[in-house]
Amino acid sequence: MEHPGEQQEVILEEPICLVCGNTRPRLEALRKFSYTDLCYSTYGFHDQNLISQHGRKIYRGDISGQKIVVRKHTLETIKDKEFKSRVEILGKARHENVAMLLGSCSEKYNRFLVYEYVCNDSLNTHLSSLEKSTELTWERRMKIAMGASKGLEYLHRIGIYGSVRPNNILLTHDYYVRLANFGLTTNQYEDSDYSSDSRVMKTFEYLAPEYEETEKDLSKADVFSFGVVLLELITGRKTLQETYGQSFLRWARPLLRRKKYNDLIDPAVLDSHDLHQFLWMVRLVEKCVSYDPNKRPSIAQAEPSQCRQHISRE
Repeated sequence: MEHPGEQQEVILEEPICLVCGNTRPRLEALRKFSYTDLCYSTYGFHDQNLISQHGRKIYRGDISGQKIVVRKHTLETIKDKEFKSRVEILGKARHENVAMLLGSCSEKYNRFLVYEYVCNDSLNTHLSSLEKSTELTWERRMKIAMGASKGLEYLHRIGIYGSVRPNNILLTHDYYVRLANFGLTTNQYEDSDYSSDSRVMKTFEYLAPEYEETEKDLSKADVFSFGVVLLELITGRKTLQETYGQSFLRWARPLLRRKKYNDLIDPAVLDSHDLHQFLWMVRLVEKCVSYDPNKRPSIAQAEPSQCRQHISRE
């Protein structure tokens, strides 16, 4: 939706999704959106444009024909000075596997981040939906794993960490990854998505054992979370899905330790998975979810590049 107050033209590049034609914008600098801009673009933050309200409310919108995503923050979750500092850092993140920050809005008690729109929901949606989970072929799972690891490696290189979980792994219809919702806190676990008791159990499985320590290696904490995501891709199970009355990791760890790998694989890909990729992935998961952060690989070492030659481009 356009309105007379808009001053900056959004320039569209080539489509980033060959299925729906969704495009990635090209901007010379981050845009400072007004509250009015975002109100117009989301039809007054109408419920029909509400994508998610878990933690913070996230809306879809449209400015000058460019689809956007508007993520709402509050003054209570992040102070103005810190918000501006983080926006500056996030604005420098430009990578094919990271959702692009287009700009921000900071007016009175309102804090908004505006991102590019990614067209095919999150990995969490695909794992949770019976219909969408059938679309997760083995090749697509490997493609997602590789994209997520490449995006994380880039973020770590520029000093951005945090919140590695399927909700924040966005997908195109081509199953290319765009990582989102990173880097707004100095501590990985200060994000409001973790702050409510009602949500702790939903995210607890992704937290490294050392998460309560003040002096911790955030990169190794991210690697732990990444290992849990890889395990979800292998098993087709969500962390909240109890197996034989046990939590996700408590169920999986003995199988990993005893090398009962066949009990881990998702039956949906049992007949179509690549054995070499599968074995490499489960061994990588074992290292990533080690209780000792010093025994975990770096995210660069965790990239499934050794399987690259087996992955077909779709």
